[in-house]
Amino acid sequence: MQRHIFTCALVMCALVPTVFAQETTVWEYNTGLTRIGHFEVTPLGSIFVGRPDRAVALDQFTGQALWERDDIQGCKPRADDPETAVNEADGTIRCQVRGMESRGTFGSDVDFRTGARFSSLPNTNLGMFETGFRGIDRTSDRYMAIDLDTGDTLWDSLELSLERTRGYFYAPELNRFFLAGEDAAENGLIVSVDGSDGTVLWQRETDIIDRFKFLGIPNGRQFLAYGKWDDGSRNGSRTLVSIGLSDGVEQWRAEGLLRNDANNRNVLLRTLGDESAVLYITKDGPFRVKLDSGEVLWQASRWNEDPPDPGAAGMVVGETLLYVPNGKDVNALYIETGGNKWNADDRFRDEPVDMRMLSGGLLVRAREIDLLDPETGQSRWRERTDRFDEESQVLFEGDSIYVAEEERLSVIDLGTGDVARLAEYDLDGDDPP
Repeated sequence: MQRHIFTCALVMCALVPTVFAQETTVWEYNTGLTRIGHFEVTPLGSIFVGRPDRAVALDQFTGQALWERDDIQGCKPRADDPETAVNEADGTIRCQVRGMESRGTFGSDVDFRTGARFSSLPNTNLGMFETGFRGIDRTSDRYMAIDLDTGDTLWDSLELSLERTRGYFYAPELNRFFLAGEDAAENGLIVSVDGSDGTVLWQRETDIIDRFKFLGIPNGRQFLAYGKWDDGSRNGSRTLVSIGLSDGVEQWRAEGLLRNDANNRNVLLRTLGDESAVLYITKDGPFRVKLDSGEVLWQASRWNEDPPDPGAAGMVVGETLLYVPNGKDVNALYIETGGNKWNADDRFRDEPVDMRMLSGGLLVRAREIDLLDPETGQSRWRERTDRFDEESQVLFEGDSIYVAEEERLSVIDLGTGDVARLAEYDLDGDDPP
């Protein structure tokens, strides 16, 4: 019979800063014949362990159980089933949470289809379970938050008068959740919840719950949201609204601004110093709005690209220009008028994953890397760099950029764009030395 033991080695738990440190076992968590389906280190250091019969949180230094819950069971990642043609691996962890079962979607693994998605919020003690999960940057039907320090449930969207959730947003700077959805009578609601104890701070009705999406918090007074209300037309009126953070009161709304739906798109938002903000939320392009009144100051013209995906390049604000990723291109817009000053001379072969202003110019990183003159958009290098993996780790230091790929380390001279290979390696050990 096989015993399943989770072992914590000193090199992992104490974070000894060398790959050559000798591993010393400091504690073991023995589950006997029960298999561990999943474990992860939470943002504040405890270890979340998923077992078939329960979920457990362990102290990182002693291995002692901080809490256990037998209503959360079977947490595990989903791998592709080689016997089916269906790709079920979406990179998420699913758990069976009693009373929170989903009707499921597709695939051969019933536990995975009906389970709740588990994740932890960065730099917090909060764990989230969701059902009806529909992918990155999409809203689930139901949410439950637990305290990973104690295991207690802080709040459940079903107990917040929300029969179905249509919008979800966590503001780490406020430790506050904002949820939008429908009550039992299908009325639209927006709810603000304290992230520390689940207290409902306010609840307001809304008429734009269709296609609802939280856009972001541009300052300490308001948040912006998007939705549609039924104006009698076939598609309804796409609407941008401002809502007070402290009381949930609608401050203003802008209608007729967007031709395209923003619900399933990423949000690029930059607040400017004059109490205005630039938003890029659909292929209608960027626009600038006054935060106190909702007056639209300008909207970019002749634009037909959706904003980049989450984690890709964002907008960069200069003194008089705004630099915006536009598909595989980069545009420089006048902040004052929204007019286009330049497009990058040559489109990149892939969409940029990073843009930032350096002392030598605007650095644009796709699989290629280039340094552009902020005033003209022309490259300051003789040619663009080699094609790097988009997932490469990048370090900026002085006049150099270090790029760590899966099997090689390179350095780029910011003055010339020249690339030098520093090392090649095989961390997986698949290739002979």
